[in-house]
Amino acid sequence: MNVLDGLLVVIGLGSLLWGSYRQTVGMLITWLGFYLSVIFAGTVVLLLESTYGVGANLARSLWGSPGSFRPIQAMIFLVLGTIFFVVYEVVSRMIFPNPGIPELGFLDNLLGGIIGGALGLAAMAILGNLWRVVVSASWQPYDLWVSLDAIYRTSILPLHLRPVLVIFNKTLLPFLVFQFPAVLVP
Repeated sequence: MNVLDGLLVVIGLGSLLWGSYRQTVGMLITWLGFYLSVIFAGTVVLLLESTYGVGANLARSLWGSPGSFRPIQAMIFLVLGTIFFVVYEVVSRMIFPNPGIPELGFLDNLLGGIIGGALGLAAMAILGNLWRVVVSASWQPYDLWVSLDAIYRTSILPLHLRPVLVIFNKTLLPFLVFQFPAVLVP
């Protein structure tokens, strides 16, 4: 187990605990926010990718071969998706401060934990794949890239989470019609 595996486990356990705290309805609201943040960030990355061709041709004619855009795409996806999700969570907590179902009692927390665990698996799969995209092409500083690449190559969980990403991708309807951003391609 290395740093990436540890990070993914912390995300999974954190989502499970957050789901138990947020309860069933709250976690359904959180799932919607996660889904929308992935759609939003993926759409922005696809739009940037479509304009990259023009910029790459210009850079190629002026300075030679441009670097890979994939690591930049991954970081844009991560930053935009995280910002969107955090803002969504803050607003949803303000609108729905206690969305639990009191009649369910402990079962509400249990169901919320199960939903949180599923959300954690999806987040772990996306983050593991995002790390793969970041190290898919070398970049500067080279020593940092080598370190991150070694971490990815020795990690266990990202490979085992790819089926989760395949299942989650089947729910991303806008990308099924057009194409998936590189971060979501297993």
